[in-house]
Amino acid sequence: MQSRSTLGVLLVLAGACLRTEEPCPAVPCPIPVAVEITLTGSPAGTPLTSASYRLLPNGGPLPCNVGPSANMCFINGTSATYNVEIAAPFYETVQRTIVVPAKPGPRCSCPSGDTQRLTIAMSPTS
Repeated sequence: MQSRSTLGVLLVLAGACLRTEEPCPAVPCPIPVAVEITLTGSPAGTPLTSASYRLLPNGGPLPCNVGPSANMCFINGTSATYNVEIAAPFYETVQRTIVVPAKPGPRCSCPSGDTQRLTIAMSPTS
């Protein structure tokens, strides 16, 4: 009789292992920020408020005029590699490749990445 109850317990456990997880409910997710760039220019450290960025190879220009000093670019997205070009009048154009690693979360959480924060000092054109 004991082997029969043991067999029953094993069958219940095996059934639990074979069950697929319930699907995640559809919920609206906020758009995550993948990259946060602070821009400075000349004189050294002065906030650069006239810049724009575009995602290469063929994204359109977007302003970098957010944040407390209006000198920040926010790139929305999740984990990926972003090729970015930053331009401002009277400054050399800058290109950067930024890798945003995945940010693990609970099973039914919204997708996100590990937001990358960097400061870019732009050089004036000669």
